[in-house]
Amino acid sequence: MRDLPLTNAQLAELLARMAEDEPAAHRQRALQRAARSAYMWPEEASTLLEEGRSLTELSAVGPWLARVIETLSNDPAVEPPPPPELRRDFLTLAEVRRTLAANPHRLPALRGDLQSHTTYSDGKASLREMAGAAAALGYEYQNVTDHSKGLPIAHGMHEARLREQGRTSRRRTPSWPRRARAFGSSTASR
Repeated sequence: MRDLPLTNAQLAELLARMAEDEPAAHRQRALQRAARSAYMWPEEASTLLEEGRSLTELSAVGPWLARVIETLSNDPAVEPPPPPELRRDFLTLAEVRRTLAANPHRLPALRGDLQSHTTYSDGKASLREMAGAAAALGYEYQNVTDHSKGLPIAHGMHEARLREQGRTSRRRTPSWPRRARAFGSSTASR
């Protein structure tokens, strides 16, 4: 029996496993989307439930998934599976925010971003916008790790797009961090 509320990371694993067994294609996609989104939820789903708020406030959660997550959360017999080795040390956005809030003295030590994705793969901002945001935060460096062609679900890029990204990164502007030209491609391993 579980003593603590389910974390977003645990919910992500449960939802991903449920998606594997879901026969209805639309529900399978909804479960997969929510499982991926759970890592970026700004608050723990359990906090929303404790406060009587709707789980539909969370990205990729509609009424059906809200009921699924609430049922999982309210059943103390539900034991979350361990994450696969690939995600074993991943932190959710909610965990990162909680850690930084508990340790505000560490914020000045953050000097850069070692993993970011641009619109060249599955990010939401262009390379120029990402570099500008890093500069606005006072970062000294930024490492762009867009996905490679081995991960087509994340809009992985081929060699031609990587070359294009490299040319873009060399056309830096004065507002970019000193070492904002760092770029690369993360690969998918199976």
